[in-house]
Amino acid sequence: MNSARVRHRPTGLVRTAQTRKRENSLREAMEALHSALDAMETGAAASDRNGVRGAQIGSGERSDKRRTYRFQDGTVKDHVTGRSASVQQVMAGRIDLLWA
Repeated sequence: MNSARVRHRPTGLVRTAQTRKRENSLREAMEALHSALDAMETGAAASDRNGVRGAQIGSGERSDKRRTYRFQDGTVKDHVTGRSASVQQVMAGRIDLLWA
């Protein structure tokens, strides 16, 4: 039985394989190393993507609220600018009343 051990120096990953022929062992170890490196790369990309997504969405808690629409009082309050306007005006498209 011949075995092969392959190390990826930048990451330190090591993969080994053991078959009857050294060439087959080396090929299997290289394939295993390539698949492990691909998995690391896709995992890092997914982690970055989820971090960006989480920053855009926020936590979804009450403190992330941008506006409060109170239809029973007829007011809309923008929590970022601190301005208020009537619900009827905002629903009619005058959302600029909350920004200016």
